[in-house]
Amino acid sequence: MKTVKKLTALTTLVLSLSMLLTGCTSNATSEKKKAKKEELALIGTKAKGKYIYRLEAKNESGKNITSFTIYDSGTNTTTANLLKANDAYKNNEKRELYYDAAQAIKKSKCK
Repeated sequence: MKTVKKLTALTTLVLSLSMLLTGCTSNATSEKKKAKKEELALIGTKAKGKYIYRLEAKNESGKNITSFTIYDSGTNTTTANLLKANDAYKNNEKRELYYDAAQAIKKSKCK
């Protein structure tokens, strides 16, 4: 009978400790997610749609970038500067790029 009581007490202790540790872990994880969702500066205009491409980019060129264009090989054209006036994309800076390819697809010879 004493063995059953000891086993029950030990099981209760283990379950209590695991519940305490799990609670602390979930709080730390949610704080990391909040920190990760930092607001990044934009390249292009934020949009949603069928032909909108979005990606996160980091400038690792070693220099500041003052002009950002995209070359369309299907029509041999480039976009206008996607950076705003007087906006430098600094070295090691992360940004969010939005590109609307709808016009390029319309102009393309191979649809």
